[in-house]
Amino acid sequence: MLSLSDRASANPKALSASPLLSFGLRPTFSQPEKVSVNRLPRLSHSITMAPCKSIAEDKAQHADNVKKSNDRVIKRPAWGSHRFRGGMLNITPKRGTEKELVKSDQESCLLRLPTEIQNRIWIYAIGGRTIRQSSGVVQDRVFVPEPSERTNTFALMRACRQIYAETALLPTTTNVFQLTNCSTFWIAPKSFRKYQLRQIIEVRVEVNDLHFQRCYEVYLKQLFEVNKLSIFPNLRSVHFCVHGSKARVYTSLSVCSAFLHEHFGDQMRAAGYDMVVEKMDIDIRNHTR
Repeated sequence: MLSLSDRASANPKALSASPLLSFGLRPTFSQPEKVSVNRLPRLSHSITMAPCKSIAEDKAQHADNVKKSNDRVIKRPAWGSHRFRGGMLNITPKRGTEKELVKSDQESCLLRLPTEIQNRIWIYAIGGRTIRQSSGVVQDRVFVPEPSERTNTFALMRACRQIYAETALLPTTTNVFQLTNCSTFWIAPKSFRKYQLRQIIEVRVEVNDLHFQRCYEVYLKQLFEVNKLSIFPNLRSVHFCVHGSKARVYTSLSVCSAFLHEHFGDQMRAAGYDMVVEKMDIDIRNHTR
């Protein structure tokens, strides 16, 4: 059953028809009692909070625990691969099982060969290739590799730790680094580690179309303006490889050589690079998507 105050809030018209108003009496509504803060009951025991350290104290204590040394090796994780700051893998065995594997690998017939013979095998298996780096965009034309060219050239480096340690520098020291065009100078080196960039002493750039002379001029100017070639610390020479095809009219070697020497010969010599323009005989076929 609703009280009088509930009825008044629910239906104001019903209040005017109440018999109390007919006798001149006004109903009084009880208001909730306001309790002062001072009247709140006090707890018999005090509440104690856990002590919290300041952020500055926490950082200072953490800094004291960090190893202070001059070596450039990051602390190795318990599992997974670990790299030095230059990007090369740290193949030092850490756990007991890894040490046993390394010991068994060193007893293999291949790793027991003389060092001179091993080096010849590594260079034959990994070196003598052209690492052709593109921008990643699907192109209309692709270079057709030779039938005897191997596609899994660097699979040998994954055989064991000892082979990786002996062949880690061979992909960049025994192969030729070649770019599909000048624009890939901005993208291609990002896929290399720092220690690999330091090993590259020669870069080859493909030049293919007479209509792209303005494009080459723009990109080459940008290379020298921002000194983009400095990402290769030990770079000595830049080769421009001119290739042709019967499908389209391409620049001749003499025209391209005159254009490059006229526009960028002085800049190359001032930067300390040798510029070479050569003919590249290679088959180009349409790319089937």
